[in-house]
Amino acid sequence: MGRYIVGFGPADTLTWWARLLHPEFQHCWVAKDNGVFFEKLECLVNVIHTEILLYDTPLLEGQRYIGIHLDPDPTKHFGIFHHLNCVSLVKKFLGICDYKIQTPKQLYNYLLTIGGLENDVNVRRGTRYK
Repeated sequence: MGRYIVGFGPADTLTWWARLLHPEFQHCWVAKDNGVFFEKLECLVNVIHTEILLYDTPLLEGQRYIGIHLDPDPTKHFGIFHHLNCVSLVKKFLGICDYKIQTPKQLYNYLLTIGGLENDVNVRRGTRYK
């Protein structure tokens, strides 16, 4: 079982498809708690970016995030014909195989339905889900 934070916010660079998305849900990223710090993983236009977030690192203003406790199933089959974007990277990292989730807003709503806690500070501090 792992603790994850999934963050959502506006896109840093305005690409042509970002105009079609909800302004608050144009980009997403995931961070996994390894017991000492969070390992952040996000997909920028054509590069996968990793970053270390300490527990006391503040999140960016204007972003929403969901704290969730999941056990990804490594045996799930993922389609090989999909484009690499932030949503597909987060879905693959969390073990979500729902092909209907294509935008960050759809991913946000899905995570709330499976038990994610919106803007939960206790997940960030490491005091929740023990």
